[in-house]
Amino acid sequence: MPYLLLAIDDSVATRHMVEYVAELAPQLRNCKVRLVAIVPNLPSDSQQLAALLDRRERPELHGDEDQHQELVTAQDLLQVFKGQLVAAGLSAAAVSSKILPECLGVAQDLHDEALAHGCDTIVVGRRSAALSHLFGSVSEKLVKKAHPMSVWVIG
Repeated sequence: MPYLLLAIDDSVATRHMVEYVAELAPQLRNCKVRLVAIVPNLPSDSQQLAALLDRRERPELHGDEDQHQELVTAQDLLQVFKGQLVAAGLSAAAVSSKILPECLGVAQDLHDEALAHGCDTIVVGRRSAALSHLFGSVSEKLVKKAHPMSVWVIG
């Protein structure tokens, strides 16, 4: 059974990528999908991260408030995109999601997550060439290191 990892962030490129995968949903009925959001500035300690994910009240410290808002945004995006894929025909049980802290860089973290869960394809949205020139390209790094997986760069 094919297993896709979709790299999720709050960008237009990601929205287009999820729309593309949703359009393919009728052909992907026997497929599993893992939505993964890599969020910078989160604690990499799993207990601290779990505590942040479980917290619903507003934090008191400014830095904690920023982390909390980044998590809320990521959780909302994962929920919206999962709903979009399910509405397009994928089984809710076949779509999982995860928020991870950025540890080794977004590309490496996505690659490691895909390997750890047996994904055979990583799907990312393509950003403009100007932005990738300034900030580096996650998709370019994934294409270079993804063996034995496939990488779809949508955009």
